[in-house]
Amino acid sequence: MGYKFKCQKCGNDIIVKYCTIGEPVQCKSCGASNVVPEDAIETTKKPEYLLRYEADRHKNTFLEFQKKPGTKEIVITPGVLGPRDFGEIISEIFRIYAKNFLKLIALVGIVVLIVNIPIIILSIVAAFQYTKNTLPLWYFPVMFFTPLVFSIVTTPLEICVLVYAVSEQYISKTINIRRAYRWAFSRLGTAIGAEILAGLACLGLIIVVIGIPFGIYLSYLWIFMFPVALIEGVSPRKVLSRSSTLVKDHWWRIVGIILVISTIGLIVLFILRLIPFVGLLIGSILALPIYGVGVTLLYFDMRVRKEGYTTEKLAEDLGLKLPSSGNENIIANQK
Repeated sequence: MGYKFKCQKCGNDIIVKYCTIGEPVQCKSCGASNVVPEDAIETTKKPEYLLRYEADRHKNTFLEFQKKPGTKEIVITPGVLGPRDFGEIISEIFRIYAKNFLKLIALVGIVVLIVNIPIIILSIVAAFQYTKNTLPLWYFPVMFFTPLVFSIVTTPLEICVLVYAVSEQYISKTINIRRAYRWAFSRLGTAIGAEILAGLACLGLIIVVIGIPFGIYLSYLWIFMFPVALIEGVSPRKVLSRSSTLVKDHWWRIVGIILVISTIGLIVLFILRLIPFVGLLIGSILALPIYGVGVTLLYFDMRVRKEGYTTEKLAEDLGLKLPSSGNENIIANQK
């Protein structure tokens, strides 16, 4: 429950969210230690599983996922991976983005720069061959298909390294760029395979005009294919099946959150593309981590809701080890 009571030292109000009677808290105004008294006023009426989760979010403790005997009711256990509502996901995206800004930019920038080098070279070559106001015949098809072909590899690679980075910072509180790329390359074939299968299926539906809504539906049903490929390491077909299972019954919610995340990234891209010559390049490097982090958080959120996924299981899936010491519980309180 959430409670409101007076600080024993300064007399200011302390509002604690998702706490229990007798639990120690700290006054935000004077820093004095207090204990939630029995006569504290209740302020929160959230579901019990959410109260337990939010109270223990910053603890390095993970309770066992279970179902109540004889019922279908799922007891969602608290953990740092979720569940999260819309506002918490957006807030967590920017927290991770700000805290790991340079490493996230480096992860994406490496791929973006390598891909754009041949395109820049081709543009320079075409400029030297420019005669009589006419570009070489090969220019337009090459400049169109080169990024398209590269994107088949670079898109899953970029998202996969971001998924690994987000996962690792929850486990070891840091991001190792070399390790992220090594793990991403080890699962890249599966990610590309799933991408091709999904692309062909959606394209086949979109070509037939009446199939466009079904193509859009499938594209969001398979939105988690890169996190699944990287973390779970199953076959391309199984990747799409797993993503569908996670999205099932939450399609509209996921679509809404993804659209908001994509819009934020597009705004960043639109503003920076106004910078001459390098604006689009810089915008791509800065905007992509927003989407990658958001998709990863949504993936964790759905696995927690449906499977009781924990940081311990994530560490096991990625071959990492959790720190031996736990984190101090952070109780939200305000004046």
